[in-house]
Amino acid sequence: MTRKPATLSGSLLLGQGDSLQARIIRNIAYCWYLPAFMLLWSVFFTQGGMPEQPFLRALFIFFPGFILIEQLTHLYRRVRRAWLHLPVGRQQLFTVLTHQAHTELSIATLIVSPLLFWLLPAKTAIAMLLLWPSLMLFCLYLSWRLITVSLLWTGGALITLQLLSILALIFWDQQPGYLVIIGAFFASAALWLKKHVRAHSYTQDWAQLKMPKVQSAWSRR
Repeated sequence: MTRKPATLSGSLLLGQGDSLQARIIRNIAYCWYLPAFMLLWSVFFTQGGMPEQPFLRALFIFFPGFILIEQLTHLYRRVRRAWLHLPVGRQQLFTVLTHQAHTELSIATLIVSPLLFWLLPAKTAIAMLLLWPSLMLFCLYLSWRLITVSLLWTGGALITLQLLSILALIFWDQQPGYLVIIGAFFASAALWLKKHVRAHSYTQDWAQLKMPKVQSAWSRR
């Protein structure tokens, strides 16, 4: 169901179906599998509800987004094999990539929203509706900008951002104003970084970008 295509070029870039149905099912799996698993575990094995630990709740919220960003990073790497099927030239390519990524992130934000209101106080959940997508956009553009850098550095940067985000939510879950400020910062930083990534895409040698060996092997399965 997650491989149902809408367009050939979109499916090649995503490595999965780009239809609305495929996107929704895929993002439900990303955003809800960990909380659902923990809830079932608690109900059947500990006779309780969702874990109350702030770290686990923050992890449930941020971890799915970073899994999604890891997948969307490969949009850049898949340009090479989708090149002949793309309906645009080099100058419009960045617009196509951002359209695919923004569509995926918008759907993910809608799907994660009920989780925010379930796990967090209402005011904090509203603040997270700004912080969560802003952070994910920043991470996306950062990973694209570092696409030619070692995976160790890119992965390290994303893991650091994830840990900092979890700590911020733990410390300021009762002070949503701080989360709004952080979200506004990431939104501004994402817009600034987007300009640099767009400019860099005009001279990017797409032929040198390849899928990591582990990811390529998994995609062929």
